[in-house]
Amino acid sequence: MPRRRRGASADVALPPGAALPVRLTPLSGETPEGFAGRLATANAMTWPELKASFTPAEVRTLRRPLMIRGLERAAGLRPSHFQVARRRHLLFTVCHHYGWSRGRCGTCDLVDSPRSGCRRCAPDAPTTIFTRGGAVCVRHRRWRHDGNDIGVSHLPAYAHAEAMASGWLWFHGVTLHTGEIDLATTLVTSALTDDDGHRRQHRLAQLGLDDGDPAATPLLLYYPEIMHLACALTDRAVASALCTHRESQERQVEMLIGLTAGACDGAPTSELAGLAVDQIERTRAALQEAFSMPSSKRARVRRAPRPKAMIEAAYRHDAPLLRHVDEVRVHAPAVTDVKHPSGSRTVSRRIQVALNRQDAGRSDSSASRIIPR
Repeated sequence: MPRRRRGASADVALPPGAALPVRLTPLSGETPEGFAGRLATANAMTWPELKASFTPAEVRTLRRPLMIRGLERAAGLRPSHFQVARRRHLLFTVCHHYGWSRGRCGTCDLVDSPRSGCRRCAPDAPTTIFTRGGAVCVRHRRWRHDGNDIGVSHLPAYAHAEAMASGWLWFHGVTLHTGEIDLATTLVTSALTDDDGHRRQHRLAQLGLDDGDPAATPLLLYYPEIMHLACALTDRAVASALCTHRESQERQVEMLIGLTAGACDGAPTSELAGLAVDQIERTRAALQEAFSMPSSKRARVRRAPRPKAMIEAAYRHDAPLLRHVDEVRVHAPAVTDVKHPSGSRTVSRRIQVALNRQDAGRSDSSASRIIPR
């Protein structure tokens, strides 16, 4: 709860460098933008008034270190609080700093796009947070995605799905914005037939939503099924079997259709079959390109490191499953006229490019929408 110092008033203009009268405790993983908005609201300030309490050297854009340092000082936080909190939520990625093995690289400093904070955790004002896992607040069992706040405490399947997202998927470098969840969502929705309309209506009734509600997205309605399928697809043995050229393409399509229909109790529809064929074709082409990718522009014999080539090929062909294959279990014939990969630093940050694309259209990730004017 906000604590006001005795005798302090938020209506009096504070001199630069002074601490604010009302202190707040940041949420776990809260972004500087989100915390600044809550801090300004608690002190009955607008953003210009909050900036006026910073020293001239600290008045920069909110993402710069000096500005964040001024925010920490004004709120009475320890130095580098937000930097330490950010490092707790680094993504598991494959980069050249780890020899192209999976790890949480502090040099790359890759984090997932910030999410909307739970309104029970921050009832005073909206905020954004970095978090591991998916779209459910584990503490209050609330759906907190894209600005929505919906109770799911009476649906145990959502808690189980969130455990998968914060466990298996997180340690495999999978978030809501890295591509695998989008693929699973598309496959699950395509496996539902017209006869499954009663399932949608039943889920809408459980969530207290209407059929035309904008919050009733496929991710919300079929979140448990999507997470089950995503966990299956990111298993190294499964992903390798779906990519390798040792298996026929027809059998791999049947495997993907069976996995999808089994995860959501759906049916092998024609739409699902078309999506499965397209995904398998792109994944096989990406794997073949990765096996033949030269190490540099002028290389004729030397190949690029296999993990680096797979990350680059997955990015080029939009084949997220290739990020999870076991290079020992897969094989692909060589092809010619394959372009060499980009620089190691660029390939290591391919995931960040995808996150930035997702973040560009999100209104709740902008400080200008959170901090009161």
